[in-house]
Amino acid sequence: KECGEEEGVYKCAYRADDFEQKYTATITYRCCTGYARQEGKPGCPLRVADLENLLETARNLGLSEFVSYASKAKLEGALTGATNYTIFAPTNDAFGSIPTRVITDFGSPSKRATQRGDVGPALTLDQLKDTLLSHVVPGWLTATAIQDEEIVRTLGPGEIRTTTYNGKKIVNANCVKVVRADQLASNGVIHVVDNILPNSKKSILEIVSQDSRFTVLKSAV
Repeated sequence: KECGEEEGVYKCAYRADDFEQKYTATITYRCCTGYARQEGKPGCPLRVADLENLLETARNLGLSEFVSYASKAKLEGALTGATNYTIFAPTNDAFGSIPTRVITDFGSPSKRATQRGDVGPALTLDQLKDTLLSHVVPGWLTATAIQDEEIVRTLGPGEIRTTTYNGKKIVNANCVKVVRADQLASNGVIHVVDNILPNSKKSILEIVSQDSRFTVLKSAV
């Protein structure tokens, strides 16, 4: 067998003959979150970090708007449980950038609906949950595992299209930049993004019609 480390994982390739047919089997090992390999010892015995669950990790990162809305959407159980998730969590400022879809009934920490006098339709609880779950991907997806031009399913109604540039030094999700990657938690990983992820299920016409940044283009079509 031949073994070696590659992009944070440990791989062993086994070559064998079976009824005069040669084949190669590769087994990939990955350390559990918070642990690492130690030279000369089996497994991953080296504890490198004391990690908290996704909700606490988001709170420690200062993502208070995301934490507040996750609580109002009844998502605490999922984000503190044993199942692994990857979250593309918007910054606090990102939540303030959607004036046409302001949540007015759930005690937003910023109370921006009152401050700005928004009168547009508010998100219902189901819409809020769908919005947040469209930022959550099942499983463990670190920046090194993100592929260019890949479509990943979310727990919500939408999908996330990932793109990478400059040797994965720049990672985008639905054309939204990841500004802080690989914030590890005991039950997953958080990538902080600088905007709400657009719903990739919408048509181009729907996006142009509903986004105030495209008023000139809207008038043209």
